[in-house]
Amino acid sequence: MKLTNIFVCMAMVVGVAVCSLTFSSCNGKNEAAAFFNNAVKTIKENTPLPQQTDETTTWIDVKYYEKENVYEYVYEINAPFTEKLPSSQVQEMKEAMLPMFAMAIKADGEFYDKVKQYGTAIRFVYLSNDGKEFCKFEVQPSELD
Repeated sequence: MKLTNIFVCMAMVVGVAVCSLTFSSCNGKNEAAAFFNNAVKTIKENTPLPQQTDETTTWIDVKYYEKENVYEYVYEINAPFTEKLPSSQVQEMKEAMLPMFAMAIKADGEFYDKVKQYGTAIRFVYLSNDGKEFCKFEVQPSELD
């Protein structure tokens, strides 16, 4: 299976996960942290992780980094990689996948609205089966339009 096909499958999983969430409204001083920490909690309570997404990919974690205001999805590819992908190749993958990521994120209107409202970046991290990071990129709220 081509690496780009793997990323397509992962994008679909992200869309399903985001769409299936029900978020409560947030009040208080740090609404972004409350909302996104609740989103992480909801996913972890309702989605057994790690979760096999296709024959070579496993969704292993979701996190929110309050200081960075970054919501992160972590995946493991069942293949050994010896080095990180070159930044040009990571950028090509991001550009190719961006329309699908945007569609998946927009599918849950409240999540999309909060990403835009709070300026939250969404990070995708891909690890090899030996735990080494080989690809990471962020999608900024402005890129979702």
